[in-house]
Amino acid sequence: MTEAGAFAPIDARADARKTFDAKTWQHILDEIPTLVGPIALRRAIGATLAELNGLKADGVLVPRTNVPTIKSPWRIADGQALLEELEAYAQPVAAEEPGWETIQLVHKRLDLPVGEIIAAIRTGALRLGQRPDVFGYHGLVVEIIEVAAFKAKVAPKRKPSTNQVEMTAAAFARSAGIRGKGQFLALIEGGYTPAMLVLNPTTKRREWRMSRADIAPFEASYTTPTILLAETGAHWNTIRAILQSEGIQPFRPNGLDLGPVYLRTEVEPVVALLKTQREK
Repeated sequence: MTEAGAFAPIDARADARKTFDAKTWQHILDEIPTLVGPIALRRAIGATLAELNGLKADGVLVPRTNVPTIKSPWRIADGQALLEELEAYAQPVAAEEPGWETIQLVHKRLDLPVGEIIAAIRTGALRLGQRPDVFGYHGLVVEIIEVAAFKAKVAPKRKPSTNQVEMTAAAFARSAGIRGKGQFLALIEGGYTPAMLVLNPTTKRREWRMSRADIAPFEASYTTPTILLAETGAHWNTIRAILQSEGIQPFRPNGLDLGPVYLRTEVEPVVALLKTQREK
């Protein structure tokens, strides 16, 4: 009640001696029994704990009170209103469609604030997808390649991150649509694209990671259907059909299976063709 303004912050009286006009503050009294804790809110909107914390940290969802001792600070109506708003922007994305991740995962991998991603969705700068088999906020997804391109555009306007390591090589591979176990690792270990072998401070295991400086050479030398989709806006099946009709085969050095990775130089004519078809 102090936070709402019923009591002055400097009121030093004991709680038992504090009184207020119940009629004036009836709207607060009516609201208190409806407030819920984080678990109830998460269930209502289909969000994980990390996702709710991300929304809270960037002010996308604001608790009714910030008093730390109050265990039920949330209004379910606020969460439902946000979910309804975002779902109105969303288009269906098939469960097997590669290259799409939840907003929270993309936030972690690309070091882009959740609030900034959602603001870009609201302005139409980023597309939002919805997995048909996942309920609520956790079923809302964005395309990693598209978000990375968006970040590159806004980066000069933002304070540069001091963290030069953007993501694990496995995460980048998934964002590029390379999901076969060990395929992207073979590309790195074969010396075909750069990456850094570092010690994960949490797992204490060595893992390959990629910075902006590592990702740039890959994108300059290679491409994938997922990347082509982001670059041309063409349909997934159209990209595959043209690659096949033009006889362009995946990059297979010494017969090594690296997944759906194509040499950029071989695919450039396809990119031009896809863009022409798109314009028509």
